[in-house]
Amino acid sequence: MKAITIADDEWERLDEKDPSRLHANLLVNGVHVHLEAWPVRMDESRGYPVQDYLGPFPEAFHALECIHDVDETYATVTIRGQQYVLVAFPAAE
Repeated sequence: MKAITIADDEWERLDEKDPSRLHANLLVNGVHVHLEAWPVRMDESRGYPVQDYLGPFPEAFHALECIHDVDETYATVTIRGQQYVLVAFPAAE
């Protein structure tokens, strides 16, 4: 496994309409990859841990959960004091 560290100040706001999400651009084996950081909050009030998506498009996070069926919460990173789930997409050519 290769380790990549992206410093807090290297993350940029994804969109003015959605300032909650951050992004960084990577080059992996010659392919541009758009790495997004989606803000989440852990909620254990239901008796089990749940990640609540804090952005304006909860249906996108729900779609991610449907595509990648996991029984547990996603691993998170902390950027500028906020927890995020990382999601990678191939960049448009």
